[in-house]
Amino acid sequence: MSLTIVENATCTFCGCVCDDIELHAEGERIVKTKSACSLGESWFKNHTAERLYPDALIDGEPATSPARPSGKPFRWPS
Repeated sequence: MSLTIVENATCTFCGCVCDDIELHAEGERIVKTKSACSLGESWFKNHTAERLYPDALIDGEPATSPARPSGKPFRWPS
């Protein structure tokens, strides 16, 4: 598995919004942080980039947009 390094990541866990954090990820899991406080390190390491849920639901179904492969244009529910 290859190591991905993200420089200047922003942590939004607390109101400080630190933006000088370096993240090291293996696959979808963050395995190391640099320049993060203990709260930020815990927050990053316990979250993944995997897509378990859709971005939005409409009537319990994943929302679609015109750019989606479904080809159906987005319509707001009435």
